[in-house]
Amino acid sequence: MDVYNGLLLSGSLDLTYDQGFISFRDAGKMLVSSQLSGTALAARPLGCDERIPRRLEHKKYLAFHRENVHRG
Repeated sequence: MDVYNGLLLSGSLDLTYDQGFISFRDAGKMLVSSQLSGTALAARPLGCDERIPRRLEHKKYLAFHRENVHRG
């Protein structure tokens, strides 16, 4: 188990992330799926400041999520 294969998110953001509706760039900026365009989440993601703290060790896991889970 790698401690960097995880993000500390609120329950609602965690579910949205797990379902691929949001993801994060390597720099921590939130990506919102085009499937949510026009929704409150696309306009302001659940009160999140749209950036997460991350470390270099998160990079491979964030890339995997963007390429395999995120609904672009």
